[in-house]
Parts: sequence; C-alpha cells; structure tokens
Amino acid sequence: MTFREKLQAEHPDQMEAYWLHHCPDSFGYEDYSDCADFACDECKACWDREMPEKGKS
Repeated sequence: MTFREKLQAEHPDQMEAYWLHHCPDSFGYEDYSDCADFACDECKACWDREMPEKGKS
C-alpha cells in the first residue's frame, strides 16, 4: 500500500486539499520527512512510495 492509498482509505475528504501540500508525516504515517518545501515537485513521488511493512526492517 502506498502512502497515498492509505490517505485515500482513511481520509478521502482530505485528498484534494492535503496530499499535495503535506507530507506523509503530517498524518502520522512516518516519523519524519526530508521535504522542507511543501507543494514541491517531489510530493507526488513521496506519496506514491510503498509504505514499509510493520515489523520488517
């Protein structure tokens, strides 16, 4: 599951307003983000990353 798919499942009302302007860590999906520029070109790529499976390194 990608970060974007998780946001769609959990917060469908926030897809348009938030997923391009906030990082996955804004929703508690990650502990940090290297992105310092909201609404950057890398946002789509960031949200389309596969989420790590819990319990796996």
